[in-house]
Amino acid sequence: MTQTALATNLEQCTIRPLSSSDMSAFRAIRLEAIQSDPSVFAASYEEEKARTAQQWRELAKETNERCWIGVFNEGELVGITAAMKWTGDASGKSAIFRSSYVKPEYRGRGLASKLCDARAEWADKNGYNVAMLFHREGHWIAKVVKEFGGVYHHTEPMRFADGSTANAIWYKKDLTLIPA
Repeated sequence: MTQTALATNLEQCTIRPLSSSDMSAFRAIRLEAIQSDPSVFAASYEEEKARTAQQWRELAKETNERCWIGVFNEGELVGITAAMKWTGDASGKSAIFRSSYVKPEYRGRGLASKLCDARAEWADKNGYNVAMLFHREGHWIAKVVKEFGGVYHHTEPMRFADGSTANAIWYKKDLTLIPA
């Protein structure tokens, strides 16, 4: 596979929160992500495809409880990730980091790491001091999640987009320990 040309250097890529004006590109890459590996995602392709344009615009808007972040190469959205308030914490101080995807032709260039940094910045800006992250038990993505640096939190069954139920292994990371 030939790699797609990346902006002259990685620093020229733009990483920013998505907005409602990114709706079409966001919808396209989100559906591509779920279709490419439904065993990683909790939402199904059919559920996401059924969203209206207005629902996609609303989803793309940054709030203090949700942010979809994109990496753009010369204006093209080539990767996404999300950070959201985690409802499993009564204190309201925990975020969940989820739904990361970088187009295959852009992988191996450090873009996912930059998206992870952007999630942590968003969480800090919005007063979250803990991040939660999970992976499907036995899935290749476990290696990436372990690099996240969190500690094991719990295991629970979860329904994934491929229709199966499997254990989700959850990790917790104290964001106050990340150097500013």
